[in-house]
Amino acid sequence: FLLEKKEGHCEYFATAMVVLLRLNGIPSRIVNGFVNGNWNIHGKFYLIRESDAHSWVEVYYPDLGWISFDPTPSASDVSDFQALSVFGAYLDYLKFRWQRYVIDFNQRDQIRLFNNAKNKITQKQFVVLNDIRSKIIVNKKLTATILILVVVFLILINSDKVRRSFKFNNRKEKAVTKIYNQALRYLYKKGYKRSESITPKEFADYLISRDDKFEIFKKITDKYMQIRYGNIQTKPDLENLKKEIYKLKQRI
Repeated sequence: FLLEKKEGHCEYFATAMVVLLRLNGIPSRIVNGFVNGNWNIHGKFYLIRESDAHSWVEVYYPDLGWISFDPTPSASDVSDFQALSVFGAYLDYLKFRWQRYVIDFNQRDQIRLFNNAKNKITQKQFVVLNDIRSKIIVNKKLTATILILVVVFLILINSDKVRRSFKFNNRKEKAVTKIYNQALRYLYKKGYKRSESITPKEFADYLISRDDKFEIFKKITDKYMQIRYGNIQTKPDLENLKKEIYKLKQRI
């Protein structure tokens, strides 16, 4: 009985082995389950058929626990070869897809599919909205800054006092600087050069320390400083400064 395999009768072999073991006082039991199974390369899943159902024996060893034994003789199976073929594997994959996503496509699957699509759309909308929101915030700040600058500029150009002061100061500053530079060029020809590192007042004090005749240049410098950096700026002041330059050329 144990030397002949009958299709689907593996439990007979397991039962016979368990009976013999127990008759000899050895603890044993029958285990029913599935073995093998075929890996489907297309669908990435294991295919377990009804033909993969199997029965085997577990024997108890005091030091090792339950150890598995399979008394069923092995035999080649043509159906296994067909299942492992490329065509068979692809056919099994198509059957799985049809069963899973057409026949067994229930309400829970529909809800999950809808939620996945909704989440993807929401994520894309979130990214787009964040990008738009960031651009809007930047544009608002830029717009606000430009508006403030425009308002300030309009206030300044529409202020008669500011406009007149700006024009007058700019014109007088250029005129008085031009006159003072004439004095510096004249002194440079005479061998007295002003360094860029000293102020006009320091240069005038230096010349006076060398000779009292430079008192006239000290007067020119003081007048220049008043007109250029002070608020007393009149046309007679410029005329008087020109006269002082003439005196400087006469004395030095």
